[in-house]
Amino acid sequence: MAKEPSHAAVLPPGAVPDFEAEAFKSLRAIFIAQKSFFAERDRYATSFDQIGFAPDEWCEDGARLRITEKPTEFKKVGCHFVYEVEILGEGVQMQFRA
Repeated sequence: MAKEPSHAAVLPPGAVPDFEAEAFKSLRAIFIAQKSFFAERDRYATSFDQIGFAPDEWCEDGARLRITEKPTEFKKVGCHFVYEVEILGEGVQMQFRA
């Protein structure tokens, strides 16, 4: 009987995932997408679906399997983080927080 591959043990023994790189990459993608959306529409996107953001699907240590939060149009589940966008203010005072 063939053994199913484990998705949780992809990193070599003793290796540590790079949390900072994952967070920086995803937050930078959100920032660039929001700024582009704003430049085209004079407002920020209220959902990740509007800007086409999806965290990287590859999770080398299987951590995503331990996150129980379900993704929505306002929340996306990354490997080690849950990303959420919030719009603050209106008009020229509008800001976003991720």
